[in-house]
Amino acid sequence: MSKLTELSDRIKSTKEKLEAEADKLHAKLDEIDKAAPTAFDHGHRFIAAQKAEVEGITATLTQLTNLPLDGSENVSPDVPPNSQYARG
Repeated sequence: MSKLTELSDRIKSTKEKLEAEADKLHAKLDEIDKAAPTAFDHGHRFIAAQKAEVEGITATLTQLTNLPLDGSENVSPDVPPNSQYARG
C-alpha cells in the first residue's frame, strides 16, 4: 500500500469512530432533553415549598414578636424601657 492509501484508510477509520461517538452523545443529549422539563418542574415545586415554609416561619415570628412579655411593652426583658429597641 502506498502511504496515501494508508493515510486515507486511517482517516476513514478515525472518522467512523468519531461518528459512532457522536451518535452516542446525540442519544445522551436526547435523554437529557426529554428529562429536562420534569427536572425543572421538580425544581420549581421545591423552591415554592421552601418559599411557603419561609413565609410561614416569618408569619409565626411576626406573631410572636408582637406578643407582650409579662404584660410589658418590651420585646425582651433585657431591653430597658427607654431603649430605642423597646416597643411602645
